[in-house]
Amino acid sequence: MTRVGKVKILPEIPSIATEAKRLKNDGVDILIALGHSGVEMDTQIARDVEDIDLVIGGHSHTFLYTGNPPDIDKPFGPYPLLVEQPNTKRKVPVIHAYYVTKYLGQLWLDFDEAGEVVKSYGNPILLDSSVGQDPELLNEVKIMSKVIEAKTKQVIGSTRVFLEGIDEYCRFRECNLGNFVTDSFVDYNIRNNIKSYGLTKYWTDAPIALLQAGGIRTNMNNVNKIGNITFGDLLSSLPFQDDIGKITTKGSDIWSAFEYSVRRYSKTVANGEFLQVSGLNVVIDLGRPSGDRVQSIYARCGNCAVPVYEKLDLNANYTIIISNYLSEGGDGFSFKKVLKYQSFGKTDLSIVEEQLQARSPVWPEVSQRIVLLSVEEMNKVQTASTNSQLIFTSLSNFIIFLLVIVIMLYLPDQGLANGGDMRVT
Repeated sequence: MTRVGKVKILPEIPSIATEAKRLKNDGVDILIALGHSGVEMDTQIARDVEDIDLVIGGHSHTFLYTGNPPDIDKPFGPYPLLVEQPNTKRKVPVIHAYYVTKYLGQLWLDFDEAGEVVKSYGNPILLDSSVGQDPELLNEVKIMSKVIEAKTKQVIGSTRVFLEGIDEYCRFRECNLGNFVTDSFVDYNIRNNIKSYGLTKYWTDAPIALLQAGGIRTNMNNVNKIGNITFGDLLSSLPFQDDIGKITTKGSDIWSAFEYSVRRYSKTVANGEFLQVSGLNVVIDLGRPSGDRVQSIYARCGNCAVPVYEKLDLNANYTIIISNYLSEGGDGFSFKKVLKYQSFGKTDLSIVEEQLQARSPVWPEVSQRIVLLSVEEMNKVQTASTNSQLIFTSLSNFIIFLLVIVIMLYLPDQGLANGGDMRVT
């Protein structure tokens, strides 16, 4: 779930109908609705928005094809899918072209003098090896590849253990990469902000760090190939480059955050809001109803000579390290700030890179920070749907990685840390 700030999300059909009517009144004859709401909504738009001539959609990965399909994919319906409007009797074409650029949609439309569609035909083109590569684009890719390869192959540290980062680890339980990243946040704050708090009273002002699992995308290294960590490894794991800082909030908000993080926990659906932590010991009973699953939380003290874990005081103030993304309500989290967000001026990527350079070889462990009870009681989902989700997530991560590399190398002053949010949770 991406944060949208003050942007209001309005219902599709009335919003499109209003805009279509305005455009028609301004003399625009041909109106195309381009969206990403899925084929079910697209067919409703085609049916209910009388001024629309064509709907191009995505999100549902719907494969439409007329005739015998060129590969193993089974068509949901013909291409285009014609939807009749009940009042006008117009037939509005709806097109989708599957997903991950396996097909390129190709549609031909014939219009009459009044701007009405009188004929629509075409089919998606299978982009297999028979489709030649564009020489100009291929040359650009080769130039970029050399720069990207040089950057991503830079060794920035090493590990003595396998670093767990993919969904099957970090979105279902405590993972050692989540531990390492959140510990890095705490260490960075100590190293760089130690003068901002009294050493006679505190060893740190922020002994706790939180990170949503959706911010971690891949493992680092292979189980059978433990060793160097490259910049490319790190960027694949932390592609979003979220700004990191600290807020002061109530203990009750920390408790609520963990209730929220497991409210829809499933054994098979990988939800990105599952929290990874440093400085907390949390016990969660998944056999309990949603909203009543957190059984206990113990927090590491900061105003102490020797760090120990004490029962979380729901009424006390705690300074915690989180991303600006979480602070501003990313993934649906809500923190009532006693003190507002203070940025470190660093991203998660740069903080962990610094930690790797300072501490390698690293060997983070899974240390019972998050204890899950009654896991076996969770409802089971078909294995096929799980496999499908994992395949799609892996492809999404790869696409994100390539986009981030290009942005970092060619738009250094407009990185993701300072601008938009591009994430798949």
